[in-house]
Amino acid sequence: MQRPGPCTCLAVWALLFGLLFAANEAQAFSQDDVNRLLRYKACISCDLSGADLSNKNLEFATMAFSNLKGAKLNNSTLHGANFFQADLTEAQLIGARVEYAVFFNADLTRANITNWYTNDFTVFWNAKWIDGRGCAFVIGKCVTSGFQSPGLLRNKPLKSY
Repeated sequence: MQRPGPCTCLAVWALLFGLLFAANEAQAFSQDDVNRLLRYKACISCDLSGADLSNKNLEFATMAFSNLKGAKLNNSTLHGANFFQADLTEAQLIGARVEYAVFFNADLTRANITNWYTNDFTVFWNAKWIDGRGCAFVIGKCVTSGFQSPGLLRNKPLKSY
């Protein structure tokens, strides 16, 4: 019987490593963090990336400093939720209710906010908007000039979204 060559062994190891990496990426969130959020409505510095939190009542929940990359918050109630410095990159907030929420320093780059409901009391100060541009200190909408820092927004024409 002939022994497999080095290329065959390398290919098998690469395949196994790829499958292991893909399995870890599929469920990157911590189930303990998800349980903590749902039970106490507070999870600070949590890993909620990729978690499906759709159709949940997360009124006044605190997710400050948390990783919500790719999380699904579709049709969730996020009334008064705190996303201070949260990473919501590529998150789905389709149909979510986010009135009175705080997105201070949050990153919403490439987030899907289709049909979300917000109001004039939602804060987007210094947040990164879905197109990657920064928000100024305006309540109720993201007002940008292409700069992230509100200090850089002085004397710049602002565009409302």
